[in-house]
Amino acid sequence: MLLAALLLVAAGTTSAQGTCKPGFLNTVFNTGTPKHASWPDPIWSTLTSYGIQNFITFSLAPLPQNPLFDPAPNTPARSNPTLEKARIPIVMDPRDTAAAQTLLASNNTPPYLELFNEPDYSYGGATPLTDPVAAAQNLSPLVSAPHPHTTFLSPALANPNDPNWLPTFFDQCPECLSQIDIIAMHIYEPNIDYAIGNITELHDRWGKRIWITEFGPYNGGGSGCTFDQAGVAEYAKTIVPMIDRLGFVEKIFWNCGDAEVADVCNPSLTEEDGSANAVLEALGGACGFGGKGGSNLTVRGRGRGRGR
Repeated sequence: MLLAALLLVAAGTTSAQGTCKPGFLNTVFNTGTPKHASWPDPIWSTLTSYGIQNFITFSLAPLPQNPLFDPAPNTPARSNPTLEKARIPIVMDPRDTAAAQTLLASNNTPPYLELFNEPDYSYGGATPLTDPVAAAQNLSPLVSAPHPHTTFLSPALANPNDPNWLPTFFDQCPECLSQIDIIAMHIYEPNIDYAIGNITELHDRWGKRIWITEFGPYNGGGSGCTFDQAGVAEYAKTIVPMIDRLGFVEKIFWNCGDAEVADVCNPSLTEEDGSANAVLEALGGACGFGGKGGSNLTVRGRGRGRGR
């Protein structure tokens, strides 16, 4: 079934005339990526012209309070309310929950709040591992607090279909299961059939809306992706309409919107000067923004596994 769907896309039967749902295309800005002179504009203007609506940063704090995004006191991000409004904040780990409770009690509550970023994976030893029982105990007071204007996203796992983490978390925190409306997931997989299967499996288990808050064929670490830029563009052009047609995925966040340096399988959407590259043209074009959709991709990526 998945192969047949891929062949339909490859034959160009998927229209790019705005077929993706509103707000479907989004991106990630990484804290560890150098911010060039084009940040935040014209990068953000370029991205939105290709249909990008929101972005995720690995921070609960607003951009003006994060020196990784605003190294100088008068940079445009400090005075750009449109940019901050488009940001989806994250309660990164248990160290952020007290601040998140304060945020929910404020007059500036976010419409969406992701609860923990890859608690099952320590990124180079810089981020803490959090087991599901501890996560449940930590997040229970937060999800139980009044939040009439905020929708919670689940912890986004490095291994979204881990047979134990989310089941244990929700078992230990039934209020989390009832208060979390969206399941967040990360998927780095060059094999399109395998990626679609992972997304479908997660939805089938929980029956909730899905946001793919990190997405791409590769983001470091042995996923088996060997695409050049043209290959990454073809991948985006092919898989994006397939994910949209699943129906239960509301948003995808391509990692990343920054200009990164990578020799193989570079996921960047923009150049250092803030202009669009072939990957952004393909990503937006798959949903009818700034280019043409369809694909002639016939060879999928090799290997399995996640990267970051």
